[in-house]
Amino acid sequence: FTMPLFFLVSGVVTRDAKDSDFSLRGWLNFLIKNLWALVLPFIIWGVFFSDFDLKNIYHLLYGSYQEIKLFTAVGALWFLPCFFLARVMSYGLLNIAKKIPISDRIISLIFGVISLVIGLLIPQVEIGYFFGFNISFIVLGFILLGYAAKDIIFWISNQKWFVALILFVICGVGFYFGTGFRANELELVSIFKGSYGNPFWFFLNAFTGSLTILSFSILLSKFGDRFPNFVHKYILWVGKNSIGFYLVHVPIMRQLSMPLLESVGFVEPEALSSFT
Repeated sequence: FTMPLFFLVSGVVTRDAKDSDFSLRGWLNFLIKNLWALVLPFIIWGVFFSDFDLKNIYHLLYGSYQEIKLFTAVGALWFLPCFFLARVMSYGLLNIAKKIPISDRIISLIFGVISLVIGLLIPQVEIGYFFGFNISFIVLGFILLGYAAKDIIFWISNQKWFVALILFVICGVGFYFGTGFRANELELVSIFKGSYGNPFWFFLNAFTGSLTILSFSILLSKFGDRFPNFVHKYILWVGKNSIGFYLVHVPIMRQLSMPLLESVGFVEPEALSSFT
């Protein structure tokens, strides 16, 4: 649920359509900002983590996980071009929603569900799609559903702490039902390859897991004034640099975390070795 959580939160913090600039100038500013924040780091880190060869630059620029892995040591870079594509599509759909005389939350909900269905129906291909085109519909769906739910989430955050606690318990139980309760029936979900396992369990775990974390975050915010100032300072620092952590977490996991775990008897699951 970690990637769906990220995309849902992205939708929650997306600027309202009524406050967005969809003029030509607005579109240019939006594209430049996202090219700078997502595509440029993707290219820089892709070259940095690779045995660079101009003949293979095509694999990186194609942007699918399968092609990126042929060129670099870190397949996790797939997220950046895919998220860029989903961001562009979400901006365009919010532009459409702004022009329809219905609540943009309802329009976003409808578009989000349709997008998730499209993402599930697009067939997989061996080399993947340009910029993870098929996966970007799943990403787009979560972004739009997060946008559709933002008023509800902000409403919960403004209520007494026990409202968030109730949501935390309900969603936590739902997440356990979809994971721990199923034990050995769990499937390895590979979003980066467009593989989601059983769609019912995938979406159940994605939404219940995400809402468990969101409600827990709301609970923390209710008692945030009890934390020392330095706690807030470092939490903000981690949040502002989360893309950097994402880009380097695989090498750190491979070079530091896995050897440390193996030293105490942990055996790496065979499924993990295929993409770490």
